[in-house]
Amino acid sequence: MSVVLPEARNVQTWPALRRWRVNLYPELELVHGIPQLLEDPEFNEFDVYWINTQAKNYSATVSEAGRFRSKTVLGLIDELVAAIPEALKSKLSWHGSQKS
Repeated sequence: MSVVLPEARNVQTWPALRRWRVNLYPELELVHGIPQLLEDPEFNEFDVYWINTQAKNYSATVSEAGRFRSKTVLGLIDELVAAIPEALKSKLSWHGSQKS
C-alpha cells in the first residue's frame, strides 16, 4: 500500500487530460483487499487467497506492459510469498512473479 497509494493520490494532482490517460485499476485492484489482510497479524488462509488471486492478477497485468513501480511491487509480493508459513504453502496455487 505504501508504494501504490501515494502514486494513486499523486495522479489526482495532475491536469485533467493527463489523469484521463492514466489507468491505475491494476494497482487499486491489488490493494483493495489489504485492509482485511491487516486484521490478523498472523498469516492465514485469506492471505493465501489474496496471493492466489489479487497478486497473481496484478502480476499478469503488469507483465504485459511496463507499469510505474511494478518491479518494486512484484518484489514485495515475492517477499510475502516467501514468508508464507509451511503449513499454508500447500494452499498456494501461485508462487510469485519469479516462479510463474
